[in-house]
Order: sequence, then structure tokens, then C-alpha cells
Amino acid sequence: MEKRFVDRFKALEALGKRSTTKEKQQRGRDFEILINDVFEDEKILLKRSYHTSDNSSEQIDGAIEVWQRVCLVEVKWVSAQLAASQVGAFQGKIISKFKGTLGVFISRNPLSDNFVSSLNRGHNQQILVIHGQDLDLLFHVEGPNFAEYISHCLKIVSYDNVPYFSVQDYVLHIEKEMVKINMAREKAIKDAVIRFSNEFLETKSKINYMEMHKIYALYKEDFRSSLMDYVAPNYKNAIKNYSNCEDDFSIQNYAYFILNVQPNQLIVKQVAEEYFNLIIVSDFRKYGRPDIFRLFKSHFYLLPVEVQNHFSLELYEAFSQHFGNFADENLFNQIYEGIWTHISKENNALFYSKYIEIFLSTRSDKYSQKSFANYLIKNEQIPKSHIENWIKEKLKHKKEKYKGKLDDETKFSMAIDFSELLNYTGIARENWKTYIIGLVDGIK
Repeated sequence: MEKRFVDRFKALEALGKRSTTKEKQQRGRDFEILINDVFEDEKILLKRSYHTSDNSSEQIDGAIEVWQRVCLVEVKWVSAQLAASQVGAFQGKIISKFKGTLGVFISRNPLSDNFVSSLNRGHNQQILVIHGQDLDLLFHVEGPNFAEYISHCLKIVSYDNVPYFSVQDYVLHIEKEMVKINMAREKAIKDAVIRFSNEFLETKSKINYMEMHKIYALYKEDFRSSLMDYVAPNYKNAIKNYSNCEDDFSIQNYAYFILNVQPNQLIVKQVAEEYFNLIIVSDFRKYGRPDIFRLFKSHFYLLPVEVQNHFSLELYEAFSQHFGNFADENLFNQIYEGIWTHISKENNALFYSKYIEIFLSTRSDKYSQKSFANYLIKNEQIPKSHIENWIKEKLKHKKEKYKGKLDDETKFSMAIDFSELLNYTGIARENWKTYIIGLVDGIK
């Protein structure tokens, strides 16, 4: 109920027992006005307090229409206990009206059991009562409304021998009904989520993305919220259960949904973190395929540094283990090339050594790893200091194979395989031999 009505009711309650008779009479009239104001606000009021045209002594406190039935209203706020005979007086007013007219008797103070039981004693019941605690519950900001309560009572007394149905019982009834309604709604939403998922997300076939947008737009917020709760874990499961075949579009469908239909950066980050931290490292060949990896590479920079470091080291270990297998190198290169700018300087240094070897190798330029190695070297993406350290390390291993004193020509011949690096070390061609001899001499 609106607070303005609740406040007016509390103001009437504040009138103490020591108030004068005149004040109590005014309270009764104010209570009647308040009740009619509430009825008017709930759009059930037909007529405020009036005297009938045929008998000016017969006063009716109000008339309302509920459940397509006209009800006369009697409102009482008196200190004395109301006698059951009051029912008879009100009943007389009702009977004299058109057949089918009903009554609602409202008393601020509780009515006796005898009063209530007299409502249907020996005749058809025509009067509903609202009294005592009923009004405390109705005049509450979270209380039920008069119209709905009266409507429910009319149904109850029409099919059962129950003269009175309290507001407290009505509230309990509403709560039970709401539980049933919520359970039914939750089931309906769950079923709708599963249908949507089966049709647009979990299907292995490529779907019509425009149709996905169209169907999604038809659903309300409660469905969308439940769908997002479903998407997060199931997106991860779709990745893990990927069939590794070209006609499995389930991951692409999930990715499109989470990026375009219902953008959610939190879920994107969560899934990307699990992908890089756990999924791809478990099977690079399966989960590192370009059609999957491209969905996540742009989110690598969003991940915590520890996840980035963990993944880059795992990638390096796998790259090293499969080094020399050109097909596997190609896969690992495509992964590294997609994220290398976000890898730490220390971890990149590990990869640079491998790419220097690829640059100097006889691998064909048609391989992506050779092409990327050319890019790194020729565009000076690998620091000169790193190239120099790499040459030193290689010379050290070669020198260990020789015994005895080495002449300058032998020293220089040890670097013959590295001559292609000359242009990228900053050393002038005429100084290259001297440079190499100096490096060998400096190795202990």
C-alpha cells in the first residue's frame, strides 16, 4: 500500500484512549474517508458515504465493485465490542437492495467469534468481514491490496463453508502461490535457455547469426541473465569437448554470442584465462588450431601477468620439444606470432634464440615460422645484444670441440654459418672477421 495511506492510518491509531467522545467520533469519520480513498486509489470505488434516496435515515458508508459484484461497505472504529446484532442491521441494508448485492463489514477492533460465525448461520452468507489484525497487515507498505484480498475472499466463501478468511491466511496463500509461480517460471526459463543453446550455441553446424540476434531479442531480462549463467561454464566445456574437425562450429557460435549478441567482457576474460592457463596447454595440437586460437588471442593482454608468463613458458617448452618438425613449428609459430608483443622481455628472449636458428636454417620461406623469423631479424625486433649473445653461445659450444691452440682462420671458420647475421649486428663487413676472432678469444 502507498505510504501516504499508511501514514494516515498510523495517525488515527495515535489517538489515545483518553481522547474525547467527539474526537473518537471524528476518528470514525476519518477512518471511513480513508477506506474510501484507498478504494478509489485501487479503482473499485463506486460511491462514497451516502443516504439512500428512498429512506434518508439509511446510511451506507460506501459502495465498491469487486469481481463484477457490487458490495456495500460498513466501516466501524469503536472501542466497545460490537454485538452480533450489528450483522443483522447491515444484512437488512443489503437484502433491501437488488438481489446479488453483497457487503463488506470493516471494523478496526477485533470482532468476536460469535460475530464472525453469525455471518452464515442459518442463511446464505452475503457479508465479508475485515477486522483487527487484518487492517494492520493491509495498512502496510508491503501489504496486499484491498481489492485483491476481497476478490480472493469472495472466491473462498463461494465454494467453501468458510465465513471468514483472514489477511494473514491470504498472505500465506500468496507466498505459496508465488513459490509455485516462481518454480514454474524458473522451469520455463531453464527450458528456454536449453532450447536456445541447442539451436544456436551447442550445435556443431554453422548457424544463422542474424536469426540468433532476432530470437534473443524476443526474450526478457530474466531469461538473458539465466542464459549468461549457462554460457560461462558451458562455453568452457564446448572448448574442452571440441571434436577437432572442420565442421564443428560450437566454439565459434559461443564466441560470436559472447562478443556480439550479449557482450560480456567478464565471461570473455574468464574463459580466455582458463583457455590459456589450462585448456590449450593440455593439447596444443587440438586447442591451438587457428580456428580456435583466433577467438582468444586478442584477449591475451587482458590476462593476469602470472597467467601470461605461465602460458608463454609452456608454449616455449612445447616449441622446443617439437623443434625441427616443420608442421608443429608452424602451429606453435602461429600461436606465438599472435601474442608475442604481450609476452615479457625475459620470455621473449627464449623464443628469439629459436627464431635466430630458423632464420639461418634452410627452411623454405613458405613456412610461416621462417617468414616470421625473417620479419623479426630484418626488422630488428630481436635486439642486437641478443644476437651477439646467441653467437657467443654457439661459438662457445664449437670451441669446446677443439683441442689445443686455434689459429685465426679456424676461429673465423667457426662462424661461417652465422654470416647471414652480419647485417643485423651493427658490425661493418670489413670488421666481421676481427669481431668473430675477438669473441672466440674472449670465451673461457
